[in-house]
Amino acid sequence: MQNRDLRMWFACRGVIFVTEAVDVFTNPDPLVRFFASIAFSSRTPLGWDPTIEVTGSPSPPRQYEITVNGRKFTTVKNLADYSADSLVSRATRVWLVKDEEGQKFVLKDVWMDTDRLPEHEIRDNLLEDVLKKRGPNDHRKLSNHMLTPRVFERMKINDMDDTTPRMMNEQTPATSSIFKLTITTPTPDSSRSSHPSETSSQGNRSGTSKGTAVQIQTKGSPTLTLRSKYHYRIVFEEHGTDLYSEMSLHNVFKTLSDLVDALEIIHRSGWVHRDISCGNVYCLHDPVNRPRGIVGDFEYAKRCDDQVEHEKRTGTSEFMAYEAASQRYRYLDRHARLTSGLGLSGQAKFAHNPLHDLESLWWILLYIILHKDDSATPAQNPQNRNLHVIALFQSDPRSLVRGDFIADSWKLTSDDTGVARSFEPALKVAQGLSDTLLIAYTEAEAGYTVIDREKCMVHHKFHSLLNDEKTLEAIKDIKLVPVVEDSAVPNSSEKRKQPPCDEINVPQKRGRTSSE
Repeated sequence: MQNRDLRMWFACRGVIFVTEAVDVFTNPDPLVRFFASIAFSSRTPLGWDPTIEVTGSPSPPRQYEITVNGRKFTTVKNLADYSADSLVSRATRVWLVKDEEGQKFVLKDVWMDTDRLPEHEIRDNLLEDVLKKRGPNDHRKLSNHMLTPRVFERMKINDMDDTTPRMMNEQTPATSSIFKLTITTPTPDSSRSSHPSETSSQGNRSGTSKGTAVQIQTKGSPTLTLRSKYHYRIVFEEHGTDLYSEMSLHNVFKTLSDLVDALEIIHRSGWVHRDISCGNVYCLHDPVNRPRGIVGDFEYAKRCDDQVEHEKRTGTSEFMAYEAASQRYRYLDRHARLTSGLGLSGQAKFAHNPLHDLESLWWILLYIILHKDDSATPAQNPQNRNLHVIALFQSDPRSLVRGDFIADSWKLTSDDTGVARSFEPALKVAQGLSDTLLIAYTEAEAGYTVIDREKCMVHHKFHSLLNDEKTLEAIKDIKLVPVVEDSAVPNSSEKRKQPPCDEINVPQKRGRTSSE
């Protein structure tokens, strides 16, 4: 409401609509109908979810009782809800929960795109292919490095699927234009959602934004595209420490080594993960056996020979391979193009391949080295280290600086990056991994018209570098701590874990205007 003008807004996880302005003095009917609808509506049409309730626990933080496929779980701790701040998103929330017998699990609540299978089905399809192509040993080995689902459900409200089209009564309002809802107004640090890597010493962290600025397109509105989503919950058996939070560099290396083992089985079974990141790779601290690496979040995993590509880019931006972000091959052999006589039209069609997953692993290692300090040894040049963080992890993943860095392995030294000298053995491993990737990319893309998938299978080289005995001995006592901050950034909401992004320009949210 602004003076006499009234606009009504509607937001779900797939789209935002806003009506044209109405003068409530000369045309009060829309406002009267709105209040009448609110007054006489039941709770569920107003957005109430009967499958989640606040418990009567008097002590903070607030606890919820969440129902999944008939089983009730009580929240113990909020593990991740960073992406829930966005109106148009997957709204992923993750909790540590306990069942009615007190056993602890991890519960994930997410709004999935309707053209994607639920995670438990993708997991089953992957393991079925592993069993067929690799046999029972690899099937058992991969299962040991994956999260184990215990219960799951495509959520229903009043016995009907809980979807974004249902929120709109399966109707699409007539639209006159499309606008972009941008974020402009800064808010205090104490009220913002935080990312696990965010510190005041690493870039401008003065605040996030809550305001809106509308840009109306006056010429030729694009075709209306709604991002249809369904509500999904899944409960996992394991509760590990994600690599954002793991504070033993030795455990990080062992976890990444296990990740390589898991990826090799996945890739040799004809699949790619497509969202390897610090937030979905976990170190499971087994009190009996050694720490075990686990990979989760298979929502974007697909078969390599599946020609159906989702319309949005997938992955977590900080860890996305450069080619995956830019959606083009960078190392295609130009000589092969000339000799083939096919020109640009004959080049291989871009698709995610095993090297892109392995490059994401390399970015994980760099991320940890640059975002953590050795508790016993100070960084040599914190300012230089922070400049690397900004250039590599706070920029568009399609930036040339990022794309070129993989070819500049000689820069991966403690002197050049500014990190502690005790990280030098880890940096040498990062050098070896980048050299391995660069050679593999060049060889795999040499054919120009087709990608040689076998040349992508350099897992054994990754495994050898990550398990070098001298390196593991040198880093075994390194305890990581978050980068020292110049001034503390409060984290009142305890939110963490950067969500994977379906689009590169995630700060802007697509919206629609609707004719009244």
